Amino acid sequence: MKNTQMKYYLLLSALLLSRIALASHMTGGNMTYKLLNTSGTMNTYAVTMTLYADCLNGSPDAVMQDNPAYFGVYKQGSVTPIQMDTAVYYSSSSVVPTTLVSPCQSVSGSYCILKKEFTASFTLPASTVPYTVVYQRCCLATTDVNLSEPENKGFTISCTIPPAANNSAVFKIDPQRIVCLNKPCSMDLSATDTDHDSLSYEFTAPLNGGGPTAVKPLPGPPPFDSLMYSFPATSQNQMGLTTPLVLDPRTGVLSGTPTKTGIYQMSINCLEWRGGVLINKTMQVFQIIVANCGTSAEATTGYDITAVKGSRIQLNAAGGLTYKWLTTTNLSDSTIGNPYVNLPETGTFKYLVTLTTASGCILTDTIVITVIENSEVKMPNVFTPNGDGKNDLFQPLFVGGCEVQSIKIFNRWGNKVYDGVDGWDGKHNGMLLESGIYVWELVYKNDVSEVKTIKGNVMLMR
Repeated sequence: MKNTQMKYYLLLSALLLSRIALASHMTGGNMTYKLLNTSGTMNTYAVTMTLYADCLNGSPDAVMQDNPAYFGVYKQGSVTPIQMDTAVYYSSSSVVPTTLVSPCQSVSGSYCILKKEFTASFTLPASTVPYTVVYQRCCLATTDVNLSEPENKGFTISCTIPPAANNSAVFKIDPQRIVCLNKPCSMDLSATDTDHDSLSYEFTAPLNGGGPTAVKPLPGPPPFDSLMYSFPATSQNQMGLTTPLVLDPRTGVLSGTPTKTGIYQMSINCLEWRGGVLINKTMQVFQIIVANCGTSAEATTGYDITAVKGSRIQLNAAGGLTYKWLTTTNLSDSTIGNPYVNLPETGTFKYLVTLTTASGCILTDTIVITVIENSEVKMPNVFTPNGDGKNDLFQPLFVGGCEVQSIKIFNRWGNKVYDGVDGWDGKHNGMLLESGIYVWELVYKNDVSEVKTIKGNVMLMR
């Protein structure tokens, strides 16, 4: 009878495979279960598989043919499935945001991860040995850099139902994340458990399952071989870094500094402990994208300031939702972006501000204020009005609170070629003037309202 049954499964598998596309698209997944009810010696479980696929580079046909999924149920010690469900259709499908771990960073490029959830119910007789529910699929996404020939490898997603009544741990988040090259990162990969079992975490290698000649097989029985990482990556150092990422066994927080770009196939176990005894493991297979990042937000306080003793100036920090000035001396309000500051003494003073953006990014910036005794005016002796945006305008540089009353420019024959307040562009009546020495006269009002007149020469160079 067993041989006849096995031949049937092999024949069915061959017929199903004849219609399945061979293509790389799988990026990860996990399988969990929930005890629905117990009736006599029969227990009914809802088994949910979360499947992740590359919806940008993966084959659309292969992604579509994930539906339906095939679940096989094996009792420990048997190679013959006690149940085989070939009609497990997904109940939900959505694109998972590949969230940057740091809200302060930005990354170029496009990524798309499709998440599908498949749920099936199995009623199983009470047993003194575990049951294993199995799903197998080929092939992994070609973008994985830490596996050799991922496009020719499939993987196994499974869960083990122990003899004791149990609900498996469930991971809190979709783990597909972008982290920044050479930047410290931290992500919470922990799970919850409705039975309040103690949980711990460990690195593990993903399990092999399926292949180029069996892209969507009827799932086979355990034990399963592990997928091999490409050197220098290993199951405990899955990015192959000189300083590996660390997975906290108590909290499930993954942390470290990735030093190589790429898309990495990762895998961890959540272990369930009851009364000090290990009763279950739940595996999570996922990708981490290590990318070159830019800055998505920045704090700005503008240019440093020179002001006159006794003046009152306004600071202007920008880019934040909230502000906190850490330097509060003579400041009108330390919780806004544009407070006023009184300057009763000469010297150099630094004002440091911390701001929080709408995305939660915390940034800092500093503005330096130089306080002088009296206002000053500086005039350039050369300017080059050639349209390059640099030194194109002849105008005064004031230090302190001064105001231009007039700027007059005379050529070498004493003829006035400019009279205004906005600065001279090297023209007269719209015509370019020739290179040479010109005489200027500046009338301005200083910070104590005294009107001053100064004169000098400037070289116009083209």
